[in-house]
Amino acid sequence: SVGGERWMEVVKGIGNNLDQAVYQLVNQYQTALLRMCYLYLKDTVKALHDYDTAVLLNKFDPEGYIRRSRVYAMQEQYPAALQDLDQALSLDPENSFAYFNRALIRYNQNDLNGALADLEKVLQEDPGNALTLYNRALIRTQIGDYNNALEDYDRVISINPNNVLAYYNRAALFIQ
Repeated sequence: SVGGERWMEVVKGIGNNLDQAVYQLVNQYQTALLRMCYLYLKDTVKALHDYDTAVLLNKFDPEGYIRRSRVYAMQEQYPAALQDLDQALSLDPENSFAYFNRALIRYNQNDLNGALADLEKVLQEDPGNALTLYNRALIRTQIGDYNNALEDYDRVISINPNNVLAYYNRAALFIQ
């Protein structure tokens, strides 16, 4: 396992030479995960290849599946993204990040009930998660559940009073 100090040295040293920095890592699995930098470079093909490698090297870590699902989502391969998130949740049924990501994918596939169910799971674990509350409010607004959406917007604003979009969307509800 690469220690925290070594990991930070490599991350700081990446600069413009990602390949050289990546191969300095000892652990192939962490190398594959580090190459998520390809996502930030918008190279989903290389990122997907490296996440495939990470999953092959460690099939029991949900992180590889979650990260790979993000690449699939960027490529609009939603069924593959859902499959990876389902696998991550089978390995770690309490992983709220996987539930949140699956909610976004389900929303993109117009599975609003599935998205709401996943957001509920996140909120069971973290009831004050403003981003999750905000997303749930948006879906509730979309399906016409205005009273509950209003409660969610109120909670978002109480947690983050600088969230301009929460005020905007709450105001839109009053016009409904």
